[in-house]
Amino acid sequence: MFLVLSSFCSVVLFVTSFFSIHVRSDKTPADLTQHKGINDLISSIRDKLDDVASESNYYHFREEENRNTAEAGSARVAWLTVMETVVLLIVTASEIFLIRSWFAENSKRAKSWA
Repeated sequence: MFLVLSSFCSVVLFVTSFFSIHVRSDKTPADLTQHKGINDLISSIRDKLDDVASESNYYHFREEENRNTAEAGSARVAWLTVMETVVLLIVTASEIFLIRSWFAENSKRAKSWA
């Protein structure tokens, strides 16, 4: 979108520059020196369009790299969350087992043989 808009603006700028420089009030055709100016102007516009295209490609590449980095980070966070949940479930199950076994050994009903 930016490249298209930039191209359009460059064309508008070119047309405006062309008509402001090369349209004479006496309606005579352009001579060789004016033709060289037009070629220089076209060359300048092409260089600017190439710069805009290069800049656009650079930002597209950077956006893609940043997106890949963010997705990799999100995947690591998801795996760490799953591992943390598993560890918490194991610790909880271990505590329940230890507390039940402690109460089973130390309850008064277990020693009611006397």
